[in-house]
Amino acid sequence: MARSEIDALTMEISRLREAVTRAEASKAAADRESTHCQIDVEQLRAQLDDNEAELARLKDQLATERENSRNLRVLLQSSKEKEHVVAMDAQEKTNEIILLRERAVNAEERAESQQREVERLYERLSETEREATRLSRSLSTERFEKERMLSEIRLTNMPTPIRPSPYNASIGTNRYVCHSMGRLRSPFQEREDI
Repeated sequence: MARSEIDALTMEISRLREAVTRAEASKAAADRESTHCQIDVEQLRAQLDDNEAELARLKDQLATERENSRNLRVLLQSSKEKEHVVAMDAQEKTNEIILLRERAVNAEERAESQQREVERLYERLSETEREATRLSRSLSTERFEKERMLSEIRLTNMPTPIRPSPYNASIGTNRYVCHSMGRLRSPFQEREDI
């Protein structure tokens, strides 16, 4: 075999060795890269699992919040309805109080009016009693004067020769006075006696 062929083969072997070395280095780098990629994939999977778990937790929390929100809306609606009922009851009670106050004021006004009417009637009664007393006294005075005049006329018209004794004259006069008083009773006095 020629020297030149040996040198050529040697160079080819060296070139192949270098190529193998580069290929092995590339393979090692690729293995390292693959390992790094697997690590990254595992980390991403773990992170994805964590994210999925967090998403599930957030979904549960969101469902709970929605349920709480729905319950709060129902409670708020119930509170509004109760507030409306309470407001209506309060308005009704206020109207009743106003009506009762008006009725109380009207009753007080009627009571005051009746009190004034009673006082006026008492005044009229007092005036009537005073007038009745005055008329009674006037009638008594007038009756006394009439009886006295009738007694004087009776005594004047008696016959002169016959002079009754003081005792008989007083009896006759008293009988006449009593008879005259019975005849001169006024209707007003008769009503008083009744």
